[in-house]
Amino acid sequence: MAKNTKATAVIFPLALLFVFGLARTSSTNTRATIVDPVAENIRVRKVVDQFFSEAKKRDWDAVAELMSTDFELYTDGASVFNKQAYVKVFKEDDMQLAYMELKDMEIRVSSDGQMAWAKYRGFFKTSTHNQPSTVETAETLIFKKEDEQWKITRAHVSMKPLNP
Repeated sequence: MAKNTKATAVIFPLALLFVFGLARTSSTNTRATIVDPVAENIRVRKVVDQFFSEAKKRDWDAVAELMSTDFELYTDGASVFNKQAYVKVFKEDDMQLAYMELKDMEIRVSSDGQMAWAKYRGFFKTSTHNQPSTVETAETLIFKKEDEQWKITRAHVSMKPLNP
């Protein structure tokens, strides 16, 4: 009986380890995700370019399509806009983008290819209510994959007004 108890004491924990070990590995994705960072970087850049192209055309619905459902924009003035508020503000405004230049663009993609971030400096000449404005910005965009498409999920903008 003592031998039986010792064997059970050793085999039972091994059996548990084996069962739970198998359960854990079967639910874990063990396939290595191969990400082409250059290709993903290009795809992210296309979203940035498309975002500003649609904004210049004032197609705010097309701009919204490039944002994730949980999109949020943060400003240095501690303002936060969700997707609906952001689009609403621009639809109600008459801002016209006359000139735009993005400088020092840097894009990085996470090793699993599910997240990316872009940072750049912007130079914008706009007109709102017939008042010209020139601003320089420092911006950061965070992207995530939704249905294999890059979507902007977070944005931060710091603006510095310049003389028109």
